[in-house]
Amino acid sequence: MSLKKSLAFITALCIFSGAFCQKVIETEGTGKTEDLAKSSALQQMSQTFRTYVQSSTDASQSMTQTEGKKTKTTSIATMERRILVSSEMPLYGVTFKSSNNGKKGDQLEFTVTATMNSKNALPSYKKEIKNLTDKINARVKALPGLTGDKEDNEWQLLSADYAAFDKLEMVMHVLGEDNKNLPELSSADFRIRYEQRAKEITNLEKAGEVIAAAIVKQAASRNIYVYPALFEGENTSTEFSIALANSVKTKLGRNLALTKLTSNSELKGSYYFAPGSVDGEDIIVSYYLCHKDGSVLASSGMIKIPYRVYSPYKYIPRNYDLQSEIAAGRVANPAFDVSIRINGDRNALELKRADPLIIEVRASAPCYIYVLGYVYNDETDPYTYLYPFYPALEGKEMFVRKIGANEINRWVCINPVMDDEVQALEVEPPYGEEMLYVFASTTEDYDEFVSKIPSYIETDTAYVVSGSPVQTVAKTRAINIKRVANKASKVVNTAESTVSFASHK
Repeated sequence: MSLKKSLAFITALCIFSGAFCQKVIETEGTGKTEDLAKSSALQQMSQTFRTYVQSSTDASQSMTQTEGKKTKTTSIATMERRILVSSEMPLYGVTFKSSNNGKKGDQLEFTVTATMNSKNALPSYKKEIKNLTDKINARVKALPGLTGDKEDNEWQLLSADYAAFDKLEMVMHVLGEDNKNLPELSSADFRIRYEQRAKEITNLEKAGEVIAAAIVKQAASRNIYVYPALFEGENTSTEFSIALANSVKTKLGRNLALTKLTSNSELKGSYYFAPGSVDGEDIIVSYYLCHKDGSVLASSGMIKIPYRVYSPYKYIPRNYDLQSEIAAGRVANPAFDVSIRINGDRNALELKRADPLIIEVRASAPCYIYVLGYVYNDETDPYTYLYPFYPALEGKEMFVRKIGANEINRWVCINPVMDDEVQALEVEPPYGEEMLYVFASTTEDYDEFVSKIPSYIETDTAYVVSGSPVQTVAKTRAINIKRVANKASKVVNTAESTVSFASHK
């Protein structure tokens, strides 16, 4: 079954104690075993920190970037944090409470609540930052006496140390305390000096070779899973990032993990226009190898790729930016949570024709949902399509799925089911940068929910919604609706989430 004719989503639950920036954070996970439930709870907690950092980090130091004929000023600190938030955050001092939910079918299911209390966690972060600061200061002091490969290697090690330091600082900030134990050379100043040393690469094959060699030299990790790099912290792959990732994979050889499930560590990166680049817009690429616990193991260093190398590829993503809409106040950010993932992942997804897709939903309360898909490319006008849960029905009712009370706080697969077996969806043309958008509402008014689904035109391959993706989202936006009936009032919570991916032949 094709993706364009059948879509799906997910919803995630994060529980906070009071306001977001208070000192206690709790998340909940479920799984067939206690270890799986614990892992799910930790992933939710890491996502909590990532989301906060992405939406609240202040600019502290600036640099100039050239994008086409436009010059803009961007914070080095913010940019570096965008690079880092693509990886898991290091989590220390977490306690767990487990409960057995009894049998679900033939297997037991567990729920684990993970709790981080700043009183217990902050001493561990302070100790780790103190150790890193001492290591960084010693390495910076030794740099003037090094030359050649030894000097290059020390810069790469320093890059990994600064990346780990920044991530620890971010978690401390979320827990309510700013770090005062700073390296003598600030993180932002280090990035400026390191960018000036960036090596220019003449082709993507060489770029993959340099990145893979640097990572393998610094870390003894095997089974490394490689993600496409992200453009300035966006969450969508591009043709350029996919081509670069494939080059890295080829050069990693036996150190490569073919699937995320078999990986011990993940290689994630970012790229942006080089500061002061006016002749051809050089791109700066950097990759970090991270353990699944969030710790930084190695750095590729910063690599400069000239325009002539990356220009044959599409390199700037054009997906709809939901986080910007939330920050601008155009989207509700309610207590009721919904999210979406594909094949158990949300990060820089890259899917090829006929690749199977398993799409899941996880909601924090009983609700109705519908799904929209967006496609952006240069061959066709941007368009939106609806996912039919029940094609046998007529009208808009085919696009509505109810998440029942027995399905809340659990990942629910909503792929089609035939003969009691889940049917994987497949990627099909048109290809490009795509996004799945899930809209959920706790309303009990089914007819009103159905009325919010946009109108569509049925084609041979999809139920296409007229108008651009941005216009469609604006009209079907998740908003908090307060309804007053007689003397009583009831709040209807709504929520939305997206997952982006790049599709290609």
